[in-house]
Amino acid sequence: MNSKHQHQRIMTLEQYVFPLSGKRLVNDIEGPLIRNGLSERVEISRPIRPD
Repeated sequence: MNSKHQHQRIMTLEQYVFPLSGKRLVNDIEGPLIRNGLSERVEISRPIRPD
């Protein structure tokens, strides 16, 4: 993944997921929170591939 894509991923998380996580510790954040945050706000046209 190049630096442009890394930046885009961080910006997407900051905009859509971080507001949902509130003041939770990183250990308390699970996949469904991230998935739900993204799926409610971003149209996902293809599966997200792990890098």
